[in-house]
Amino acid sequence: MPEEYYKGHYLISTDPARLDRARDLWKWMMSVIMNHPKLQGLRRWSLVTTYSQELYKKFGFTPLKHPERQMEIVKSDTYNKHS
Repeated sequence: MPEEYYKGHYLISTDPARLDRARDLWKWMMSVIMNHPKLQGLRRWSLVTTYSQELYKKFGFTPLKHPERQMEIVKSDTYNKHS
């Protein structure tokens, strides 16, 4: 895969109510993303979600093998600042 393309892919899953209403659309979207030709050489895909782990497992996602290697910064007021 050329260097100017992607080195990793990070998915954020949000709004479970919308997911429940559009489950078929979600499955189609995940299939399109996961099968895109330019994304086939990626070594790691990361996903953050608080629900639907069983659905993501169908696409090959698994719990982190080394969660102690993950770090984050969470700014809980980010979306309220610009309202």
